[in-house]
Amino acid sequence: MKRFAILLLLILSLCACGSGASVKFKNQSNHELQSVEISGSGFKASLRDIAPGQSRTVKVYPSGESALSVSFVANGQSYRSEPQGYFEGGGMYKVSVVVSRDLTVLVDTSIWP
Repeated sequence: MKRFAILLLLILSLCACGSGASVKFKNQSNHELQSVEISGSGFKASLRDIAPGQSRTVKVYPSGESALSVSFVANGQSYRSEPQGYFEGGGMYKVSVVVSRDLTVLVDTSIWP
């Protein structure tokens, strides 16, 4: 029984390591954001184009500790944010990205309860 419990804990630990982090991206600007990409330690994800008021959620799989950078094109101009926030890929982190009306980017991270 003891071996079974140890094996079960090992399997659960391995599953948690590969579960990634959920990133919710929301465009609160009045502009279509084109070629939206998010990136961090060991990952890059394309969110394509995001219309005003639209949200999109993706899973990312950082390699260890990470912050999040965002890049996009709006009105023909390229934007790129500096890395923000802190999260890991263990499945416990929820990451929120908001592009505001003035096209500034805010990244907020929290741990799932």
